[in-house]
Order: sequence, then structure tokens, then C-alpha cells
Amino acid sequence: MNAGALIAGLLVSLTAAGAKPAPAKSPSISGVVAFRGAPPATAMIDRSSDPACGANAPDEKVQVKGGRLANVLVRVVGAPKPSQPPASPVIIDQTGCMYRPRVSGALDGQKILVRNADGTLHNVHAWLGKKSGAGKPLTAFNKAQTPGSPPISESFNAADGVLSVQCDIHPWMQAWVVPVESSFFAVTGPDGTFAIGGLPPGTYKLVAWHESLGTQEQQVKVPAHGGATVTFTYPDAAARTSH
Repeated sequence: MNAGALIAGLLVSLTAAGAKPAPAKSPSISGVVAFRGAPPATAMIDRSSDPACGANAPDEKVQVKGGRLANVLVRVVGAPKPSQPPASPVIIDQTGCMYRPRVSGALDGQKILVRNADGTLHNVHAWLGKKSGAGKPLTAFNKAQTPGSPPISESFNAADGVLSVQCDIHPWMQAWVVPVESSFFAVTGPDGTFAIGGLPPGTYKLVAWHESLGTQEQQVKVPAHGGATVTFTYPDAAARTSH
């Protein structure tokens, strides 16, 4: 090997040795959504009306584990907004006659895809407002979906507010699509935690949304270095009715 080839080989080796993955950045905001008091008893959903749906399953309306609340969407207000909606859609799957995920966030104009992985017919009925709430909710779309059929594709209009997705055939099925201003949002997992990354330093308003427990707000300051830690606390039913 000549001198030039030897030097080139050494440079390649040194470059490869130094090509380590960049360290993961800490989230701009991380936090917990807590639940104060005794969690409500978990009701079981009777799915025996359709053998394709499987065994009974727990109601997921209020999921509390270890004093922490799942399925809470936390969004940042005042964060940089995209110039156009994301190309990637919000995907809602129908699996075991349940919607997954239960709670999603969508930007104005973003596509929503509803897929059917079940071996049974579903009728996807999306409402603007709660079906059982005050006033008459409006239908956003209402489409039957046979097993193996293509996904239902719809555009999301944030000005319409929260979208309630239900199945007219399996009435226990429920999903929610919440309007967000930017991609800076997160939904708490089973452990009640959330993390939002990539925010520039500044002071922002955080809004937490839960389907039956309502919304909460607080301000948070994101420093130039490191991140901010936030806790939201939802009271139990007794605490809510006593104030």
C-alpha cells in the first residue's frame, strides 16, 4: 500500500471512530398528570354482542394508575406554528372493537385515517361535540367500513373543535381528536407522564384536556438550557363537586 492510500485509510478509520450518535436532547417540557383522591371504579364493557370483538374489556374513560391519569392531551399555546399541515395523517385503528389511540391531536387541515383491522363491520360516526352533551351535535362524517376495506380519509377542521369518533354498531367504541395549534403536544400514557421536545426558550401556556374531567391551564418557562417540569392535578368527583 502506498503512502497516500495508507493516509486515506487512516482518515476513514478516524472518521468512523468519531462518528458517534449525537446524545439525545432532554425534553423542553416534561411532566405528570396526577389524579387526586380515589379513582372511580372501572366498569367492564360487555362486547358479547359481536363475537369478533373478543372478551369484555375495561372502560377507558378515566384511566388512573398509581395516582396518575392517562389519555390527557397537553398542548403548548404560543409555540411556532407550521406553514402548512403535516403530510403525515393522524391514524386511528379499530382493533378488537376499540379505537386506538383513544386520544389524538390534529392540526388544521391534517388528514385523519381510520383503519379497520377487525373481522367485522364498523360504522365510523364522527361528531362535532359529545353525542350525549347539551345541544344537538353535528355529524362531521358517517361511513360504514367493512373488514379489509381501505381506510376512511377525512380532513380535520380545527375551527370545528374537538371531534368525537364513535361506532354506531358498537356503541362503546370511543375516540377523540383534539385541535392543536402546532406539533408541540403530547398525550399521557398509562403512567400519566408526557414529554414535549424541540421548543425554543420562552414562556408558554400549557393546556391539558381530558374527555370527561375538562381542561386545566398553567404557564411554563422553558429555559435556554435544560428543560421545565410541570404537574397537572385533576381532583376526584367529590373534590370537584365540593367547590
